[in-house]
Amino acid sequence: MLSTTIRWIAILAILLTSSPGWAGFNLLDDGVGTKAVAADGNLTYALKDNGNIWMRADGRWQMVDDGVGTRSIDACKGHLYAVKDDGSVWARNCGAWKRIGKPGTNQLVADGDILYTLESNGEVLLYRDGQWTRIDNGAGTRMITADKTSSDIRLFVLKNNGNIFQYVGSNVYGGQWRIVDDGAGTKQITAGGNCLFALKDNGNVWRLNGQWARIDDGVGTKQIEADDNYFFALKDNGNIWCYASERWAQLDNGVGTSMLNADNGTLYVLKNNGNIFSGYVPSLLNSVPWAPESVRVNQFQKLHGQ
Repeated sequence: MLSTTIRWIAILAILLTSSPGWAGFNLLDDGVGTKAVAADGNLTYALKDNGNIWMRADGRWQMVDDGVGTRSIDACKGHLYAVKDDGSVWARNCGAWKRIGKPGTNQLVADGDILYTLESNGEVLLYRDGQWTRIDNGAGTRMITADKTSSDIRLFVLKNNGNIFQYVGSNVYGGQWRIVDDGAGTKQITAGGNCLFALKDNGNVWRLNGQWARIDDGVGTKQIEADDNYFFALKDNGNIWCYASERWAQLDNGVGTSMLNADNGTLYVLKNNGNIFSGYVPSLLNSVPWAPESVRVNQFQKLHGQ
């Protein structure tokens, strides 16, 4: 009997350390066909391949949009936004959908009661209180991101030439642009906790926190995500790493992860099979070891490593 018990304990340990939720993740959805996830507090949204949008609240899923042709979604402070295939923008508030933007939007970022959009012509628009304002009429913008944890307006744009600009101000009409990186080779940016993170073509990750410093000199990173005081890196092999308190910790050594989303201290993981997992980051960090700094991190005080 003892040997049988020991055997089952060993099997259980293997399962816990090899399953997608080995580090304390919870399975939110075991369905298929999910291509994007957005979160807003206790609400989780799943965008399906057929264009349907589902919302998870109080432990239950319900469909909130049975339409087709939805390209992307984002949510914040009780608002859900969707971009259709034609680039039109729709908003859901108090259970009702309303079209708020004409066709031509490539990307949107929700930040509190403000919505930013990147248009196909390179313009960046700001939407608030039913009014659109153009805040950048430039061209060559690849992507936009916003620091949702900042009390001020903190929007960043990544240009095709690798330059990064910041739009900062205390109100929507008083913002100003300033360049924060004139380098090249940046393929993705994300912001959170009053920091900006840049993923380079060579896999290196840099953080702007007053000054630039390289926090990861590894390779094979395919997505970066930031939230509050946590930064996440999704590797090509499916591993998920978290950078917090100037240290790295591996949250998941599984495979088949397609994207990450973080909100209010919770990490959401979308798998290739459509499953959605979530984990409260402080609890996740308490259950995994920190990596030695020499393994993952070399500090540099200049962006390009001179």
